[in-house]
Amino acid sequence: MKEKALLYLMKRANDKDIAKDRIIYLFRQAEQAMEKGEKSLAKKYVGLALRIGMKFQLSMPREWKRRYCKKCGVFWVPGKTVRVRSKKKEKHIVFTCLDCGAIRRYPYIKESFKNA
Repeated sequence: MKEKALLYLMKRANDKDIAKDRIIYLFRQAEQAMEKGEKSLAKKYVGLALRIGMKFQLSMPREWKRRYCKKCGVFWVPGKTVRVRSKKKEKHIVFTCLDCGAIRRYPYIKESFKNA
C-alpha cells in the first residue's frame, strides 16, 4: 500500500512541474497575442493559465503575477489595456484596467544607497 501512495505522490509532483511549465507557456502566448492585437485570445490564454494554477494549487510565477487584471482577466500592456501611475505621497503604483476599470495598488519602497 505504501508503494502505491509513493508512486501517486511522485506522479503528482511531476504533474505540478508540467502544470507550472504550461502556465509560463500560456502567459508567453498571451503576451505574443497582445503584440499582434488579439485581445480576446490573450484573455483566453490567461484564463486557461489561471484554471491550471487552481487545479494544481500552484501560485502564479512572480514575473506574471502583476501582468493581468484579476477582475476581468485581460493581459495588461501599459498604454493599451492598463494605465500605470505612480503616487509619490502614498508610495505606491496604481494600475487601472482600461477594460473594466478595476484599480490595483502596489506599494513600492525606495532603495537607499549607503556610502561604504
